[in-house]
Amino acid sequence: MWLKFDISNTIRYKKTIYGIVMINAWFLYLMTHVLSFDFYYRIDCQQTNLRRLDGTKWTHAMRTQFQV
Repeated sequence: MWLKFDISNTIRYKKTIYGIVMINAWFLYLMTHVLSFDFYYRIDCQQTNLRRLDGTKWTHAMRTQFQV
């Protein structure tokens, strides 16, 4: 009885883990492909006034670097 119980539980957990991974992958796909990175980076840099490592500020001309 315990063997059956363990097998059914592991199968159920595998299904739920697979579902969570698929939802995360879909969300990452939406963020990178549909909404594109430059939207997030520009908003973040406008709010916090971040500078990149070489000292230049983020501009709209740099958006092509982050398009996936």
